Amino acid sequence: MAKYRLMADYLCWKCKIEAGTFLHCFWECSLIAPFWKKVVTLLKGWSGLEVPLTPELCLLGDRSHIPRIHNNIFTVVMVGLVTASRIILRHWKTTVHPELKDWIRAMYILILIQV
Repeated sequence: MAKYRLMADYLCWKCKIEAGTFLHCFWECSLIAPFWKKVVTLLKGWSGLEVPLTPELCLLGDRSHIPRIHNNIFTVVMVGLVTASRIILRHWKTTVHPELKDWIRAMYILILIQV
C-alpha cells in the first residue's frame, strides 16, 4: 500500500519497526505473537490436546497439524482461533495490541449465546 502511496510508509502499525506484511502484522509482530501464545496455551488446557502454535493452523485452520482430533473439539479450537483473529482485527490500524482478557470476554459471550 505504501508503494501506491495509500499509506505514508511500509512499517507495521503496531511495532513501527518491521515491514508491515500481512504475516508480520497478524503473526510475527512482537506485540501480536505473545497474544497468540497465550490463546494457544489456553486452548491446549481446554481441549486437553497439543495445539501447535503455527500460522497454518491459527490463521488458515489447517487441520493437518492436529491429525487425530474429534470434530467437536476441533470446532472449539477453531472458534477460539477465529475469535483471536477478530480481536487482532479490532485494533488493526492502531498501536493498541490485543489482550487476553478481550479474547476471554469474547469467548465467554459466545458460550452464553450457545446456552
